[in-house]
Amino acid sequence: MFVLLAIVLYRPSSPETTVREEVARFIVQGADPASLQRAVKAAGGEVVDHLAIIDAVVATLDRNGLERLRDDPAVRRVYADRVLRFSHGEVKTGSPMDGDDSGSDIDDSLPSLDTAYPGLVDATRLHGWGITGRNVTIAVVDTGLWAHPAVEYDYRGNARVPVRYDAIQDREWTDGDASGFVDESGHGTHVASIAVSSLRGPSGSYNGIAPGARLVPVRAFDKHGDGHYVDVIRGLDWILDNRDDHDIRVVNLSFSADPNSFYWDDPLNQAVMKLWEKGIVVVVSAGNTGPSPMTVGVPGNVPYVITVGAMTDNYTPADPADDMLASFSSSGPTIEGFVKPEVVAPGGHMLATMDPLSDLAGRYPDHVHGLNRDYFSMSGTSQSTAVVTGIVALMLEVAPFLTPDEVKCALMRGAMPASDPDGGLAYSVFQQGAGLVNAYTAAFSEARGECVNIGLDVEDDRDGTRHFTGPAQMDASGNFVLRESSYVSSTGSAAWDGELRRGMGESWSGVYTWNEVFPWSSAYEEVDADGTLPDGTLWVDAYLWFDAYLWFDAYLWFDAYLWFDAYLWFDAADATAGINLWVPAE
Repeated sequence: MFVLLAIVLYRPSSPETTVREEVARFIVQGADPASLQRAVKAAGGEVVDHLAIIDAVVATLDRNGLERLRDDPAVRRVYADRVLRFSHGEVKTGSPMDGDDSGSDIDDSLPSLDTAYPGLVDATRLHGWGITGRNVTIAVVDTGLWAHPAVEYDYRGNARVPVRYDAIQDREWTDGDASGFVDESGHGTHVASIAVSSLRGPSGSYNGIAPGARLVPVRAFDKHGDGHYVDVIRGLDWILDNRDDHDIRVVNLSFSADPNSFYWDDPLNQAVMKLWEKGIVVVVSAGNTGPSPMTVGVPGNVPYVITVGAMTDNYTPADPADDMLASFSSSGPTIEGFVKPEVVAPGGHMLATMDPLSDLAGRYPDHVHGLNRDYFSMSGTSQSTAVVTGIVALMLEVAPFLTPDEVKCALMRGAMPASDPDGGLAYSVFQQGAGLVNAYTAAFSEARGECVNIGLDVEDDRDGTRHFTGPAQMDASGNFVLRESSYVSSTGSAAWDGELRRGMGESWSGVYTWNEVFPWSSAYEEVDADGTLPDGTLWVDAYLWFDAYLWFDAYLWFDAYLWFDAYLWFDAADATAGINLWVPAE
């Protein structure tokens, strides 16, 4: 799992000795980059990078320099560079080796293998019609890419990776010059393979969801999963700058971090909102810390984007009657009252391409499959997110004029919620959103009007003019509910006590009709000018950042610094996040 570490320490050796100031890296935000650079220089710091996507610079500063910034009117906010780490080997519950039969029915004597998920979401039906995601470019921000034919070439044998970008090194690799761009972890290749693999299994079906799509890998995490906010935001900044050159329409973000602020104050979320504002569809994972409520992480807590949870076919892809929500899939609502995730997709025992010499394959050799040992089985919302990313590429091939809001609307309108034997919802909308995605119904959906993100304004949200809450709240019995019963459907209820139940006879193959719009995916109220959320929205009192945004707890030499509207980002040492928190196969 990730461990968020504050990286600035003040250690005077004694009252009589000279204090040695340690220098740390900060994200300094303001409207004018030139003024920010002058402010940092005047404070004794150094600007080492620019993050235009969030109107910020990256600066190295010591404690005294940070203090001097407080009086500079050019500075709006200061964030310590959040440290992100994930450990594939640590598990949330159980062990990946205990009772794990993820490979029991896989014939490793075959050079290529069948993957079940394209059929589960009806993508194979579109493939039969010649719809493969052609002319749509997907950017995947992750750990890199292994040069395997499944991801390097589309189904026609054409090279599909025009450029690679390493956000850690701030370096591009163009087509034909990629020897230094690798994926030592394996996670990025696995995710990309689910979205676009052009391999065909023994049945003749494609392994990936969009085998004709183009691919731009952006590396922001290293072999062990260590990364920084600066690197991820730099990657998103590069995508924004290069979207037209490579026609990038979709961005896959298969990672999740614990929220340390309201969604609009997080600098990573601000970058994600900018991409959405500029017409790029952003698909993000809900996280692997479920099934408890309010476990959806950053950037999945951004109300605009498509946040994806996970379901599993229970190892019987031909029998939908025993499909179920994955126990690890994070659930909503968000702190601000928005319903998340929007949809769920297959995320259990997902078989996809991975380098057998990668870190993940070395840690979990029992999950490596295939005659060439180039397949790997893994569970998580990272994988379900890649499924939806591939579906979005199929949708945009059919209707390239769709806006991000229209893609989200059509995707949700085409989803099928799990129903119980009585015809009601088997899972709350806080667990499954609109339900299991379906590529065919989403691609040909006639939902072109406004059915999601109603009342929201991403531009105002980004510049701080207005912020928003969703319709979720807690009732007197402690259940999570929606403020309007019509927000669900004529046959379902949104009330949820936070439990995940099994054995309900749930099925995503029945008939269930949503209302014409999804107001529960939209704004309910605007946030007060002072940042206070409406009564009934804040049901958790344990978040330190509820109290004047004290995000730097335990760092006493910062304890009185409620300057720049109290926006100083310092993470508690026990906060966690995860791009790939390993979970047992389901």
